[in-house]
Amino acid sequence: MKHLLKNIITPLLLLTILLTACSPAGKQFDYYTLTFTYPNSWKPMAEVSETYQSGREFMWMGIQEDLTVTSVKAEGAPGAYFSVASAEATDWSIDSDVDFMYAMNEADMRNYSERPISVAGIEGLSATYERSWQDQWYQFHDVWIRDGSLFYLLSFRADDLGDYQKELDMILESFTFK
Repeated sequence: MKHLLKNIITPLLLLTILLTACSPAGKQFDYYTLTFTYPNSWKPMAEVSETYQSGREFMWMGIQEDLTVTSVKAEGAPGAYFSVASAEATDWSIDSDVDFMYAMNEADMRNYSERPISVAGIEGLSATYERSWQDQWYQFHDVWIRDGSLFYLLSFRADDLGDYQKELDMILESFTFK
């Protein structure tokens, strides 16, 4: 009997450990135009802050915030944020639109750089910079892409984005449009 239990329990225990190790590393965020995976420990901003409302202008950029997920456990605590914002695309190029949006906030920004990027098979623009927000400097990594008639801003921000590179990569690599 003892031998039988050992032969059954040990493989079941190993199987449980393997299944746990292979479980998804994140949660799926399913929005009507897009999906992405974010870390299990993160939450939608609406669950962290009673005052949060989507649909407002994002960071004075002239683009509407659709959603935000965060590593922050309580309002005002340090952590990282990932926001998706969108706007109707203009007839201008994405470079021109992005330059215009950043020009509105240039006085509060430093160390700006940009490069081409591809997300979900769509070519776009990646911008990194530091920006003062509510009397604190944050590091930003913004990705601008156009899908159909909309421009999307995928914006990461934290005190030190280097501490969240793995999470940033996870979100961008999982990002898809419907």
